[in-house]
Amino acid sequence: MLILTRKPDQGIVIAGTICVRVLAVDPGRVRLSVVAPDEVSVVHPSVEQEIVIAGTITVRILDARRDRVKIGVEAPGDVPVLRQELLGRASKNANGRR
Repeated sequence: MLILTRKPDQGIVIAGTICVRVLAVDPGRVRLSVVAPDEVSVVHPSVEQEIVIAGTITVRILDARRDRVKIGVEAPGDVPVLRQELLGRASKNANGRR
C-alpha cells in the first residue's frame, strides 16, 4: 500500500487517467473528488472510507487531522500512482526534457 498525505486542492493520479483530489478536510469528514474516464468503474462500497476503482485499485482514508488527510492506495504493481504535482515532471522526463 502506498501512503500519501494530501491537503485540500491536492490530489493523486492513478494510471495516468484517474485523479483523486481532496476537496475538504473537516472534523469527522473528508470530501474527495474522483475523476475517471467513463469506461472506468468507481464504486463506494458500504465502507465509507474506501473507494474501489476499476475493480483492482482501492483508495482508503487512513487518517484526517486538521488540514491534512492520509490516503492509502492499493494498486497492481504495474499501475503508476503519483502525487498530482509530479505528473507534469514525470511526463517531461519521459520525453527527454529536464
